[in-house]
Amino acid sequence: MMLWLGLTLTALALALLILGLRGRVIARGTFCRKCRFDLAGLDPAAACPECGRRGDHPRARRPNLRRASRPLTAIAIVLILAGGSLLALGIGQNAARIMALLPDRAVHTLSQLGVDAAFTELAVNRVTRVPPLPDRIWRELIDDAVALQADPSKPWDPRYGNVLAGALIADRLTPDQIAAYFDTIMVSDVNLPEQIHHGSETLPLKVVNSNAGRGAARDPFWQVTIGSHQPFVRLSATRVEIPALGIELPIQPRIGFTGLDIPVAGSGGSSGSMDSHADIPPEAWTRINPGTEITVAVSYEVEVRTIKGDASFFTRQATAKGVVRILDPEVQLIQLNAQPAEAFMKASLIRLRPLYVLPKDARRTSREGVTVARSTVTFAHCPVPVAGRVVLLHAGEEIEIGSWAHVLHTGLLGSSSLSWTIPPGETPPEDLIASILEAGSVTIEIRPDPGIAAATVDVREILAVPLRFTDVPVVTEAPAFAPISEQPDAEDTTGRPVSGGGAG
Repeated sequence: MMLWLGLTLTALALALLILGLRGRVIARGTFCRKCRFDLAGLDPAAACPECGRRGDHPRARRPNLRRASRPLTAIAIVLILAGGSLLALGIGQNAARIMALLPDRAVHTLSQLGVDAAFTELAVNRVTRVPPLPDRIWRELIDDAVALQADPSKPWDPRYGNVLAGALIADRLTPDQIAAYFDTIMVSDVNLPEQIHHGSETLPLKVVNSNAGRGAARDPFWQVTIGSHQPFVRLSATRVEIPALGIELPIQPRIGFTGLDIPVAGSGGSSGSMDSHADIPPEAWTRINPGTEITVAVSYEVEVRTIKGDASFFTRQATAKGVVRILDPEVQLIQLNAQPAEAFMKASLIRLRPLYVLPKDARRTSREGVTVARSTVTFAHCPVPVAGRVVLLHAGEEIEIGSWAHVLHTGLLGSSSLSWTIPPGETPPEDLIASILEAGSVTIEIRPDPGIAAATVDVREILAVPLRFTDVPVVTEAPAFAPISEQPDAEDTTGRPVSGGGAG
């Protein structure tokens, strides 16, 4: 509306300006066009006696004299100013619409001239468009984005995050540009526990990686592809040692893959992690005393690659150090907190998906044993972490099937797997599994266990009462995927505190 009003006023102002400058006729006859001298009675071919202009010039004479209208000109100027202001406001409010109508080269030219809306149109709307932008425009956008990302003295513009993410997807970055891009946006480290008990058998650790900073985009890009490849972030710890004592700790060879996401600027970044631990041999404790602090060095690797490893785009090998305090075994390491139990009773904070019993030919075997069933735990804004032994209750029996720990900080949404794994050397209880399948449902409890919590890096207190999931459906086909949400899915079973329970 404002744009059309501005156009109307401007058109009217221009018409009035023409009329005002043209003015009204004040005399009729024959006059010199140059000096306005009255040439009445003179030979048409004669020169002007005032200025000497030759009379035979095609436009030497004029038939009248006019005087400009100052009031009309003034009104026109006022209307031009008003119309121009409305045009500027209207264009500003409709800049996106206007830019969307312009061809690529026009938008690119306006962007180079400093028109912000033009750059937004290119970076946000056209980098992932089909058909693609012309190659020359793509090259210039990529060069500008790479140069800005490499210069920390200049503030990052998230629209260039869209450009680089779009260039990744379109496979327009060179291998060196891809490596430099990931090296800039990926912030990696190793988390170690602040303290452990003297004599502990293991040292928990977590390799963490976040994608943020000078690479965050204006819009989110989930599960980014690079050309025809689907890359993931591979995290692994490769070496753990106590440098001051010259002790190298055997490390569990665990590898974790997380999705490759480009987060929105200001969202806190997109992160992934891989939990592992190093074994502490008994003889190492003969050289370490309670009450002391030790510096632990962890070498780790972050790689952007496909799951199969047929394409690798970036690798970072680094070493992180942290200080761990050694406590006397009598000192309580994990605090038990019963106060939040009421919150778990009122809201659906932790839910369990149906227990999927795997067919015998689909059971997975790993160094932990044979997995015969699995489920997924979803947690939403838990006021305190939950960690403990997972116990299956069926037909008057209690069967411990594993352990589980909610290690995310409070206030977050997330999910993790829960598995029923038979330890190596033991035989799966086929009669019990058949009985559970026949019943169609089962009750599962997570019973607090400080020892399990101590085996994680991020947990310092846990819920002090068990959580019971009553009548969890038992199925023989994998349940449908349920998005992580604050509201439970129809197939979810909510965990409720068990009164009178405690740590195991």
